[in-house]
Amino acid sequence: RPGSTVLDVGANIGIYTEFLADLVGPGGRVVAFEPEPRNVERLRAATRALPQVTVVHAGVGPRSGSLKLFVADDLNVDHRTYATDDPGRRVIEVPAVSLDEYLGDANLRVDVIKMDIQGAELGALQGAARLLARPDAPALLMEYWPHGLRAAGAAPESLLDFLRDAGYRVETLGGGPLPPASSDNPSEYTNVLATKT
Repeated sequence: RPGSTVLDVGANIGIYTEFLADLVGPGGRVVAFEPEPRNVERLRAATRALPQVTVVHAGVGPRSGSLKLFVADDLNVDHRTYATDDPGRRVIEVPAVSLDEYLGDANLRVDVIKMDIQGAELGALQGAARLLARPDAPALLMEYWPHGLRAAGAAPESLLDFLRDAGYRVETLGGGPLPPASSDNPSEYTNVLATKT
């Protein structure tokens, strides 16, 4: 809604960032996080005329510092922060930030976090534990991908347990069931909305 603050985690080249910027309007704010350097250049170019957008060149994780990014040169939306079975991926070091450390002590209300980071969601949420514990904690719009979570080293059930322990209710956007946590089918995923109960 107009005036809201949204964190776009895994902004890629900015397609959703531009959409979110339009929704929040000039009185709102979108902070777009993207680790891959070429994507960051395109993201900055796409949002140059949008003063409500702040671009942060960093991957989001459990702590600030740096991380290894395994770059998929043939599929721009599939860069990952963990090793894959594809030996041809380039590996680069990129800045990393936790959302709690990025926000610091600022009493900034965050209304929504949109997150699409290829299975690394649990670590990113762990780095936002203070933010998610606040009474005015944001809604979360994110991908639930059991195969990707497991590849990133997290049990899919751990992500759901983390959200429920933080007081969130998780539902799929289409209203259907979640993919089973035991699924190892790379094509089995869904988008979920998590809101405070």
